[in-house]
Amino acid sequence: MAGIHRSTWGRECGAFVDAEARSLREPSVAPQYLKVPCPFESSDLVRRAASCWPIATPTSAEPSVARSCWDLIARLGAYAWAAPYTLVGLAVGLLAVALGARPQVMCGNLEIGGGLLGRWFAALPEPCRFSAITLGHVILATSREALSHVRAHECVHVRQYERWGILFVPAYLSSSLWQALRGRNPYRANRFEKEAYAKEAASKGP
Repeated sequence: MAGIHRSTWGRECGAFVDAEARSLREPSVAPQYLKVPCPFESSDLVRRAASCWPIATPTSAEPSVARSCWDLIARLGAYAWAAPYTLVGLAVGLLAVALGARPQVMCGNLEIGGGLLGRWFAALPEPCRFSAITLGHVILATSREALSHVRAHECVHVRQYERWGILFVPAYLSSSLWQALRGRNPYRANRFEKEAYAKEAASKGP
């Protein structure tokens, strides 16, 4: 066995058997050889995911190895599922940065605010004017101040991209069209916007 000198093999084997026997007599005592470390368990990516992304995590003080690895796989899958729109966001973001916008990364999302493109968005006529727009994992805002106000709202849209993937924009537009045909506000009555506003209000508290 690698790492165990031949002369000490008997003692190691005896300890292995003792640990297993003890676990049978005392169910609360688990043998140490069952604790197999996950190579991603202590990575910065997993820690950031646990602090920023709403993924179910174990309630015990020591998260299970399987759950930590599964959370990482789920996050990578979410990025891949939203990737087509993220690529569009990156293209628009590069243009915005070239025109003076400032990028930053917050909770796994690329936020870009300000610059000439942001001022142009803010100057659009009232029906078309917006303070921020989300494309996949890219959030574009008219200014950095606007980012701080709309971050909670736009992060809900990021989660929606992760659930719907390439179907999100068709579903969003279909919801707006349906509400318009019913004589309602196509933006405020949109099911995705209603979810975003509701969760934004809940995050701010009473």
